[in-house]
Amino acid sequence: MKLDRIYSLINNKGILKEVSFEFNPGNLYYIIVENENVGDSLFDVIGLVSPIMEGSFIINDLDVSGLSYKEKAKIRRENIGFIFKNILLDNNFTVFENVLLPLINNKDLSLKEKEAQVNKYLKKYNLENLKDNYPDSLSLYEKQVVSLARSLVNNPKFILTYEPTILFNDNDEKKFYDYLKALTKFDIGVIIITRKIKFKDYANKIYWYENNFM
Repeated sequence: MKLDRIYSLINNKGILKEVSFEFNPGNLYYIIVENENVGDSLFDVIGLVSPIMEGSFIINDLDVSGLSYKEKAKIRRENIGFIFKNILLDNNFTVFENVLLPLINNKDLSLKEKEAQVNKYLKKYNLENLKDNYPDSLSLYEKQVVSLARSLVNNPKFILTYEPTILFNDNDEKKFYDYLKALTKFDIGVIIITRKIKFKDYANKIYWYENNFM
């Protein structure tokens, strides 16, 4: 995955300038930013949500910068799992149903195969006893671990997150970063956007991004 001199809007109030990063599976990356809006916008650009005005974004040898929203959605679904800083779980769904959500439109898997995939990650992260619970009954840490399981259920090549542990205590924060680092052993790339670096030794590469166009 490679972004080369990308320009993009920041909430119609500014411009991301010359975004150039390269990410490989099996590595953990930090992108250090100073401004929260810039961090949010980088998350959207790397996650193929925000439109790209200039530059190229190469995924699997394909420049996806000029693709339609529908085409980008397919590329995103096949390559990138997301963990949001504000823990976007649906409170109307159980833990099992929240983890299942990314597989709903996957026509290549039967319902039985989808359920097996969900159960695989519930077991991996010790969530089996919580699968029938609703998010409102979970701790912040448990909710974000559910988000982690959900991000992996489609077998992405990369996990993208922005300040995933900003609301955690120190002990829970370390456990969650241990989970993220462990993903690299399975050839999954982890991209962490943050304003304050945590566990620097976990990084294979650190990028600093400064933006003067706010």
